[in-house]
Amino acid sequence: MSKLINCGILSYMGTELDEGQRKGHLDNTSNETIQVAPAKNHWWRYALPVIVLVSIVLLASTYLLLSQEDGEMVGNIDTSFVPQYLDGQDFISNVENIQLTLPSGWSMATNTDWRNNWPEFNDEVFAFEKEGSSCLILYVDTPREDRSERVQVSFSDRVFSTDWQFDGNWYVTKGENSESVVFSQYDRQYLDGEFRSVSVFRRYGKEFILLNTDRTAVSSECNNDMNRMLETVIYHYDLVELDDTTDGVLWVTKEFSIDPSREQSFLLYTSINDMYTYKVAGAPAGLFNQTLFIDDGSFYFVKTNTLDTVDGVRKTESGISVYNPLTNTETEFVNSFIKDSYISDTYLHDDVFYYLLGGKELGYCLDRYSVCTANLYRISKVDSDPKIVAEDVLAGGILGFDEPEESVYLRWGAGDGGCSSENFSRVKNGTEEALGSYSGCSGDEGFDAESAKFDWIRDKFKSVQDATRAGIIVKDGSFFMMETLPSHIENRDNYTTFNFGI
Repeated sequence: MSKLINCGILSYMGTELDEGQRKGHLDNTSNETIQVAPAKNHWWRYALPVIVLVSIVLLASTYLLLSQEDGEMVGNIDTSFVPQYLDGQDFISNVENIQLTLPSGWSMATNTDWRNNWPEFNDEVFAFEKEGSSCLILYVDTPREDRSERVQVSFSDRVFSTDWQFDGNWYVTKGENSESVVFSQYDRQYLDGEFRSVSVFRRYGKEFILLNTDRTAVSSECNNDMNRMLETVIYHYDLVELDDTTDGVLWVTKEFSIDPSREQSFLLYTSINDMYTYKVAGAPAGLFNQTLFIDDGSFYFVKTNTLDTVDGVRKTESGISVYNPLTNTETEFVNSFIKDSYISDTYLHDDVFYYLLGGKELGYCLDRYSVCTANLYRISKVDSDPKIVAEDVLAGGILGFDEPEESVYLRWGAGDGGCSSENFSRVKNGTEEALGSYSGCSGDEGFDAESAKFDWIRDKFKSVQDATRAGIIVKDGSFFMMETLPSHIENRDNYTTFNFGI
């Protein structure tokens, strides 16, 4: 498999974006400086060809626009797609992948004169204004260093939507009579120059801002309107179908919810055609996993199916599933699915899958942060015949395969609140060898030294970690590693990683 070095999506695709696209959607990861040659006074040589070329482009564009109906697929992109729009009072952003409902009297802002009064916020993703008032709601990406120029006045209201919890504060900017400001807990002070900041759950760096365009105090009515708006915020992804002409980035995320039953994982696609993020239509459940192994143009991943429930006991089966995102097909890896089973991890090396298999109780054991055991199996892509490697070994994760030793290295770990525990072992010739363990909390005497004793294991499989990415490039039906990720992917939760099976 080819490897693309230092190829964030913009530098890889060779497409130059305008400044708004760079700031609003994907960061340019290329460090190259483009030199512009001095202009010469021979423009007349190119005038006629340019006029002809522009005319052809305009005619072709007109033909395409007239020949397309709403929702027609052009390549793999729906032509009815709009980055951000208002449908009645429902606002949909395919830039931030959220949807909300505006209260009565609110609409998308068209007046930008407020920027003169509020230089703190001049690069909004979208904005809403209320008719007959100076109230304004912004959605902005504020660098952390810029937030240090704020003085907290009080807490703002806590608001719950179906999926999210919103917390925030009222602030004034430093230097704006901020020396006399005394923090007042939950009591509003209605100060000139105040604004309300509400952090956006799972959209790091993003915030909703409520303010008055003339820098006067925000009314309670507008504050209540913002609360009603926040109560309606949900996730939104337009669908896309991939094919062998697809160019972009694939990645997997899980959108958490305060209601666990509404949590979903998505295979997402950021298109080079428009730089927005879509949900891949028909992607199977279970892709949100520790690692997706990529081989022969398909994703291999552990999947647990719920079969039925008998007398309150859930029946499951685990196995290795194979998914091709370009043809949108999923198949079961032959002979890998076993009833009443649970696979805690798998690892692909040289066309052989190693996996840790236990009974259905293994999942419950690991959920309790307990040290658990499982059987280590191997199954070849050639003969699809599962074979047991070792019994009752350390369950949890497979770090990798050491070729010189012909050993499989295993790890179990848990941690919370600055405290952690790890166990390590290796399996060779059907026998497990314990390599040691440690536990403790950061700051405890000797904790760092105990952890460092196992750096030799971590270093041994550093190449495996280097080959693992939170996103991959798809180009003309083939997959390639990414060395860097676009910032909007890094700034969302990506627990699933991609590995090319080294």
